[in-house]
Amino acid sequence: MGSGLYYDYDVQDICPYIELPSTWDEYLDSLDGKFRRNIKYEIKRYFSKHDGNFMCVTDENEIDDSMDRLIEMHQARWRKRHMPGAFYTKRIRNFHKDVAFDFLERGILSLFELRDKNKTVASLLSYHIGGKRYYYISGYDLNYSRLSVGAVTLGLSIKRSIEVGDEVYDFLRGDEKYKEDWTKHKKRNMRLVASYPSIAGRFYLYYIIAENKIINKIKDRFSHD
Repeated sequence: MGSGLYYDYDVQDICPYIELPSTWDEYLDSLDGKFRRNIKYEIKRYFSKHDGNFMCVTDENEIDDSMDRLIEMHQARWRKRHMPGAFYTKRIRNFHKDVAFDFLERGILSLFELRDKNKTVASLLSYHIGGKRYYYISGYDLNYSRLSVGAVTLGLSIKRSIEVGDEVYDFLRGDEKYKEDWTKHKKRNMRLVASYPSIAGRFYLYYIIAENKIINKIKDRFSHD
């Protein structure tokens, strides 16, 4: 690089994304036949068995409770797997709530809920800007897992993106197996690490790269269970 620094790089994460067509039916036709039939069946089954409602939270007075529901459902699933989950400290939970309020005011927040009457059975947190929707995190009521409410909510959020004319639905970082059902498009997120030209600097650089590889292996192990 001509700077005298030591440097190295590694693939940080795979980033799947959907290039959205103009209609929901066109998108469904792009999916694997078995998965397409399954998702159409699961959406139809849910709304035929329950007084279902899919909505986006837009009332500032509802954000706090809606985020609490999302956090609790997400954490419950990870606790069942003896893992900490994304919201494992109060500081993290408060940070995401603050972001939700700020992004709602800016018109960026898309917090979706799938409900059974007045009960929220699945939530999906995403951010919407510039013709793109960025999926961030989701959760669902484990008592409704047999109805595939997580997949139903994800599918309906993609459908909503198509309806409002979005060009891209971005899953952000993470090559979790379930995303392969929804898209085959992937980007690579690269991590470049540089250090001062010293023994300690080179050791630190190798340590960071090795740590990243270990983290990716752990994430791959649990995301493909």
